[in-house]
Amino acid sequence: MQRKRIRYRTKRMLVMIGVVIAIVFLGVVTSNILQTRAHRRTFEYKLTNIGWSEEDANFLIEKLSKEELEKLLEQEVNTSIVSLMRERYFISALLNRYLEFKSENENMSYSDIIALINTGAYRDWYSDIKETNLEDDVLILVNKFYSLPEGHKPDNLVRISNRYSFGNNPEVRADVLAAFLDMFYEFSSDNYNVRFYMAASPFRTYESQASLYNIRVTQVGRDRADQEVARPGHSEHQTGLAIDIAAYGSDWQTFASSPAGLWLAANAHNYGFILRYPEGKEHITGFTFEPWHYRFVGVETATYIFNNNITFDEWHAFYRR
Repeated sequence: MQRKRIRYRTKRMLVMIGVVIAIVFLGVVTSNILQTRAHRRTFEYKLTNIGWSEEDANFLIEKLSKEELEKLLEQEVNTSIVSLMRERYFISALLNRYLEFKSENENMSYSDIIALINTGAYRDWYSDIKETNLEDDVLILVNKFYSLPEGHKPDNLVRISNRYSFGNNPEVRADVLAAFLDMFYEFSSDNYNVRFYMAASPFRTYESQASLYNIRVTQVGRDRADQEVARPGHSEHQTGLAIDIAAYGSDWQTFASSPAGLWLAANAHNYGFILRYPEGKEHITGFTFEPWHYRFVGVETATYIFNNNITFDEWHAFYRR
């Protein structure tokens, strides 16, 4: 009798254990099914399911909104999207333009594509011209796509002493002159035998720029002139913020490698100036390398542009858009 009870209890226990195991098993199976169904609803699953790598899928999920991801799921996998998005100056609203331009220029780097589309430099020069925003003050953009009003003249121009410039009563904005003098004396304290100065007409009127441009067109033709001289209304000199710098003992051809030219290239940003038309960026600025042309934008902006090796056009397109 006792043995029967023991066997009964043992069987009962085994049955209970079996029931528990079955319940746990069913629970695990059900949980896995639910997790699988939930996972299939995630963007990670949907993106990898159509061909995106797991790494790229997670990157896209981090960077894009739900609506943008839904649209992406309707397109074919294009790894150029991720490559473009990894670029520092990527602007999401311009993605389709980047992709279209890349398809037409397969060998072009992603960084160049970003720069060209952001700044509009992929277009013909002097096309789709807009009037610049005068309220931007020292950050005003003047280039081949943004122009100044014909009669524009800054209201805070000051005369420059002949000690620091030459020409017929040259003028420049007062804040630019103050920054230039700080830079001049800092350089002079370490370079007693070398001096640099502002070239003639730091500020130019619309009319004087027109005369300068027309003379150059007569000399070398319009195509080359457009690479070297801004058309009237498109010159930074009309803003009163740009200066051409010359140095004793060097000419325009040798200025870049002169002590003054080398020092300015390395230090001008500390005083709020940028090299406006740098070498290697002609496709962005539209102008040939001008190692003497400096533009005042303020210390913070100048330092950023210098440290990141970009042009003012690129900075403006991304940060003042």
